[in-house]
Amino acid sequence: MVFSLTPSLGTGWTPRAAAAPCQPRRALCIVARRMAAYSVGIDVGGTFTDCFVTDGVHGWRGKAPTTPREPLRGLLAALEDAAAAIGVPLARALGDTVHLGLGTTVVTNCLAEVAGAPTGLLVTEGFGDLWPMARGHRLGVGGMSRPLPTLVPRRRIAEVRERVDREGAVLVPLDESGVVSALERLVGEGGVESLAICLLWSFRNPAHERRVAAIVRERYPDLPVSCSADLVPVIREYERMTATVLSAYTTRSCAAFLDELEARLATAGLRVPVAVMQSSGGTLAPAAARARPILLAQSGPVAGVAAAEALAAALGVSEVITGDMGGTSFDVAVIHAGAAERRLRAEVASLATALSTVAVGSIGAGGGSVGWRDARGLLRVGPRSVGADPGPACYGRGGSEPALTDALVALGLIDPQNFLGGRMALDGEGAVAALARLGRAVGLEAAATARGMYRLALEEMRLAVHGLLVERGLDPRRFAFLCYGGCGPLFGAPLARALALGRVIVPALAAVFSAVGAATADV
Repeated sequence: MVFSLTPSLGTGWTPRAAAAPCQPRRALCIVARRMAAYSVGIDVGGTFTDCFVTDGVHGWRGKAPTTPREPLRGLLAALEDAAAAIGVPLARALGDTVHLGLGTTVVTNCLAEVAGAPTGLLVTEGFGDLWPMARGHRLGVGGMSRPLPTLVPRRRIAEVRERVDREGAVLVPLDESGVVSALERLVGEGGVESLAICLLWSFRNPAHERRVAAIVRERYPDLPVSCSADLVPVIREYERMTATVLSAYTTRSCAAFLDELEARLATAGLRVPVAVMQSSGGTLAPAAARARPILLAQSGPVAGVAAAEALAAALGVSEVITGDMGGTSFDVAVIHAGAAERRLRAEVASLATALSTVAVGSIGAGGGSVGWRDARGLLRVGPRSVGADPGPACYGRGGSEPALTDALVALGLIDPQNFLGGRMALDGEGAVAALARLGRAVGLEAAATARGMYRLALEEMRLAVHGLLVERGLDPRRFAFLCYGGCGPLFGAPLARALALGRVIVPALAAVFSAVGAATADV
């Protein structure tokens, strides 16, 4: 579905329908590859888990609520839903699958919840305070300064005597006995369960780092180790250190998830390896993902951008802004001259890293974003989300806080009887009641509260897109807006109007578009 926005006197912009350049079936044939069996894509979001299956000609979708406490249950439920749409048992569908791509939030969630393993850090003597000093994005909600996350406290940082110069020449040999002493303190006394190693100029000469890693494996064979020279062998020690620490910190959560994922899918009938989406585009094998889990940050949103690149190319559109709005966040990216913009030193968890990624900006504005009253008595929306459990008040699962989905139901933008194609009825009265409670706190009626939440979310999204364009010096009038995700199309036209974008593109598979990207991404 494609819309054009043309200027009109007095009203600013008036939407008019435009002829679609291609029909959904044709677009699907371009985005997906013809194959003898099935290609499957899965996107595990904060609220729903999406699945898309294609044989290269036809496509089937599946959707199920995400189950945060047991994410694989929601994943398998989405696969079951897609298999039912095909009309075959899940075991047969998985048995005939030749590619299964996965976009996952396991690493993002681990960092957001500060739920990683107790992590230690080994650095060159004299550089033990580099990590605590930190560098990254310190502005929080409302522009207020906030502290950066302290994933590795100073007591879990140990210095080792060694030195390599900028040419890679060894100035001070590695003190191996000092390494052993540092390990005894960190692991034996400090309870470290994962270790990051980042020595000065190791990208020029990784010998010392690799020897330290060998000593660790000799003495503590079950301790996960991340070496900066193997993960991101590039200049700038702090950014290299940050990427290494984040990778070590998330190793346990990622490995546990992938271990269970492979076991459950194999039991269900899958015969091929899972291909995990990585933040730079493309996919990783599970073994590589376990060794470098930080490469999975922004895994899900990047899958959507990959699908957007392919669809934009099929439509002959080279300048596109993508907007993925699901239940938890709004993720925005820019496709310029036919290719997604990239960041060479991306921020992850507000920390500057040495990772090269697709440039995806995220804000806490999704269908589950909570409406609340701030200290000034003003209405606010997000970034906190009600998630999938209990979900918005309209889900009828015990949630009492009004979420953006409740506002969309109250405004008539979501049909409560046709949610998920009619498979999940929403409680419209419950949504209005939750909005009324918040309205009383801010001095508004329920309808005005719903409108206010919609406008606040729209403004947050406008600022996110505007900031990305300004950062790159791009003219918004040259761009089309490709919106997808469960909520994205509900904000597409107003957002395009606010930014003076001339065209809005809504994929026929908007609700599972990131799963489409995972199914069709380059291996």
